Amino acid sequence: ALKALALCTSVDLEFEATRIMKSTQQSGTANNDLNAMKERGSFKKGLYINHYLTDVDAWFVKTDAPRGLRHFNREAIGFDQDKTFASKNARFSAYERYAAGWSDPKGCYASQGA
Repeated sequence: ALKALALCTSVDLEFEATRIMKSTQQSGTANNDLNAMKERGSFKKGLYINHYLTDVDAWFVKTDAPRGLRHFNREAIGFDQDKTFASKNARFSAYERYAAGWSDPKGCYASQGA
């Protein structure tokens, strides 16, 4: 009973995915049929392009699994500064920690590519 929320592709598939998701008629044919994916709103959160995917023809579908993909902010952002009185130089730093993972493997479906 899971539903697709978003499609994620690499930069190399950006234009093809945009054609499939946003064209008003059937993509890649001379048919004058409606684009069922666009008409039904199959992906409520749309299309995400990930510049860090290394497989150029793999694609991923994020689902609405309640505990699928997870992201935790392990340590909130903290700022620090150091100022030298004599030279009036100032240094600043920021620090934050994250953790990412999954609790339910049905949170994301993927293709292996070619």
